[in-house]
Order: sequence, then C-alpha cells, then structure tokens
Amino acid sequence: MDTTLKAAVLAILLSICGCAPAVLMERPADLPAECQGRSFYHTPQAYIYASSPAAAGEIDRLILSVASQFPAENAVPAQKGLVIVTDVGDQPPFDLDTILSLAMRDAQKGTGTQPATQAAKALTEGRKELEKKGLNMSSLVDTAAFPITPELAAPRLAVEEATLQKIPWMLSMPTYGRVSRGCSALLRQMLNSPDISVGQKLLIAPMLVTLEPKMAEMAAVQRETVVFKVLADMQSDWSPEQRKAAAKAFSEARVRPFQLGLKDAVRQATRPAAATQPATASAPSSKPATEPAS
Repeated sequence: MDTTLKAAVLAILLSICGCAPAVLMERPADLPAECQGRSFYHTPQAYIYASSPAAAGEIDRLILSVASQFPAENAVPAQKGLVIVTDVGDQPPFDLDTILSLAMRDAQKGTGTQPATQAAKALTEGRKELEKKGLNMSSLVDTAAFPITPELAAPRLAVEEATLQKIPWMLSMPTYGRVSRGCSALLRQMLNSPDISVGQKLLIAPMLVTLEPKMAEMAAVQRETVVFKVLADMQSDWSPEQRKAAAKAFSEARVRPFQLGLKDAVRQATRPAAATQPATASAPSSKPATEPAS
C-alpha cells in the first residue's frame, strides 16, 4: 500500500474513532458560540461549527492531514478558515437553491470567488443530469464539501458579513458518516430509477453491499481535495500555475486509488453473475456432423 493510500485510509479510520479535537483554543469574541445546533470549536487549524466533539475532531484531523502535505513551515494553515460541519442527523446548513442562485448570480457579475463559482457550476450541471434520471440532488450534496461565501454564511451565523470577510476561506463539510449515508441514498435512488430495467435491478441489488462502502470512501476522500485547493490558494509564494498544478496532482494521487478500488469492486461483484449465465447454445450447423462418403 503506497503512502498516499495509507494516509487516506488512516484519515478514514480516525474519523470513525470519534475523537474530539486534540487542542481547543478560546473563541474569538466576534464569532457566535453556536450555529444551527452546532457548537463552536476553535482549533489550531480552523474555526469549526459541529454538532459533536467527534464530528469537530474528524474535520480538524482532516484539515491537519491535508496541511501536512505542504512545506513544513505551512504544516498548520497560516490563514485560518471556518468550517460548518454536517453530521448524520444534522439539518443541512444551507438551502441548495439559495447556494446555486447566489453563486450563479456572482458568476454572471464576475464578483464571485473562483472556487465558489466552480462549485456552483458543477452542482448546477450535476443537478440537471440527476433530475433527468429522476434523482434527488440532496443526496449528492450530502456527500460533498464545497466553498461558502460570507453572504451565504452570515445569516446562519447571525453575524455581519464584514466579520466573515476577514476569514480567508470557508467551507461546508460533511462527516464520513454523512457521506456514507448520502452515497447509500443516491445508489438506492439510482436502483429505483425508471431508466433501469427489472433485470438490471436484480443484477445490481446484490452489489450494493460492496459498492456502498467503496463509493463512500471515494466521496469522502474528495473532501481532502477541496481542503487542499483552499490551502494551496493561501500559498502566497506560489504562482497561480503552481497552485493549480499542485491541486491537480494532489487530487489525482488521493482519488485515483479509490477510483480503482471502486472499479475493482464492480468487477468483483459482476463476475459471479456473469459466470452463472447459461452458455449460449450455438446454432445448429447446416451441414451434417459427418460428410457422407463419396
């Protein structure tokens, strides 16, 4: 197992352990103690709002793990961000329609931040494709980490936008449990899609036990790529090209092992079904089995 895969697996295992943040600091006076049922956790890595110490600890360790990929002097994010965490059982902090309408408005005006605009465009396109198949976008959003803006976050935190504008980056981030639940819901919606025949459903249903955890692992590691992107943007001594190249390399290194794992799970799950298919009888020959002697 290579180093990248080991680090990703370790992050997932730590998230399951349910440990609180190792270090907690005093809350800044201009940030509230609670947000939509989530308590405030101030760690060396970020300002975190989460519904439990375990959820806060999971995201804190994820950020620290990603930050360790940068040069030693930047092992802790130099510019602290804010993260609103959504765990299993939490209400989503943002309404999807509001997210998309604000981000697309800013994109059209040219006033939105690049990560937020890109995320909004991706979500919009994804929503269109899912709706064509009769699928609910909320399950996909449950699995995703994405940048948020001061305008979007200020009403939830009950603070002035000016306060949040001082914070260089902000994210909405699901826990591993939330990602897993979202993947499960999405797969089961897909199974019930009218585009899938009864025969296909019978083939796919037994595969869900294998596919759900693999899909969840891949979706969970995508959170790291979002964190890496915002931290790369904070590297003042990197050129835009260096930031883009580093983010691309990190994404490929992190996600590819899990993509391969998911593909392998699909192959393994479908192989027995293929092996049990009855052999197709060959058409009878128009010639006799033996030619008559001349």
